[in-house]
Amino acid sequence: MEEPYTETLDSVFTRLNLYSIDLLELLRNPKQKSASFLPEMADLLRRTPPEALQSCFDYTLFPLLLLLDAAVECRKEKKVDSGESLGALEISDRVAEGVLMCIEALLNKCHLGSVDQMVMLLKKLSYGAMLSPLEASEEFRGGIIRCLRAMLLRLQQCSNSQGLHHPTPNALGVGLWPVALGLPKRSVAWTKIPSQQSKI
Repeated sequence: MEEPYTETLDSVFTRLNLYSIDLLELLRNPKQKSASFLPEMADLLRRTPPEALQSCFDYTLFPLLLLLDAAVECRKEKKVDSGESLGALEISDRVAEGVLMCIEALLNKCHLGSVDQMVMLLKKLSYGAMLSPLEASEEFRGGIIRCLRAMLLRLQQCSNSQGLHHPTPNALGVGLWPVALGLPKRSVAWTKIPSQQSKI
């Protein structure tokens, strides 16, 4: 039986603040900084009520997206034959999958604040979705798709600066995302979404 939620808004902010510092340190030193805090962060995000998370949404999402960008970039630059990364940072599968778990948990609870934020997030996730099986693990690509799904399911609650609701997912023309977002003409590596959440 799940324990009742007892944390205050101040305690949630304090913990998320510490996790954000850990995320930035992980981005700075991915080979030295331990990623053991990621499951705890994902669990906190899942248990915290939406109204408590919404006020911390941008603050919490920012370092997660920095790590996602780094994870996608180093996989795009990876040599398929040698497995070596050409980039300055190398984000492991364990870290990348943990970051996606946190992003998914956050998107399941919070709505986006503007059309610009929606487009920005779609671009970042779409770049990850276009990684091939040779570039990224099935768990990583599945995590990307779950994040996209979580975001789409809350689009109707997302409003722009004029207070207008965004269109429903079907109206967005999901199949045309790469073209609409100006992404390279490359097949999106859609993958089967696991029925259970990936473990770190």
